[in-house]
Amino acid sequence: MDKDISYSELLVKSLKVLYIVFGFLPSVWLVSFLVVISIASLKLGTIPHYLQNPDPASIGLAPYAYMTLMIGVMALLAFFVWPVLTLILFLLPYRKEIITSRPFVMFVVGTAGYWIFKLWLTEVFLWVAT
Repeated sequence: MDKDISYSELLVKSLKVLYIVFGFLPSVWLVSFLVVISIASLKLGTIPHYLQNPDPASIGLAPYAYMTLMIGVMALLAFFVWPVLTLILFLLPYRKEIITSRPFVMFVVGTAGYWIFKLWLTEVFLWVAT
């Protein structure tokens, strides 16, 4: 059976998916980053930091560090796109169907985690990023 979907229903579903994906991307980056740091800490016996030998590639974490970097690029895009998308959605009549609190919380947590590592734990941040 084919179910007829109106244009407005499709638009609402599409916007909701965009809202959720962009809202969750910074938290996905944070989890990926913490996994790389945790695995490296277990292998090295200490928390890794910039200019520490060995680097991520020599302990077999290059694919994971690369994946974290790619997710980080997408999360950086989300950092700019998601707030604008949220402001636009507030102007739409069906905002209550799209805007939920979970993507907002995950966006704030992921973004805060990024800035904590970037500003206060720079050496750990740079170890994965380089």
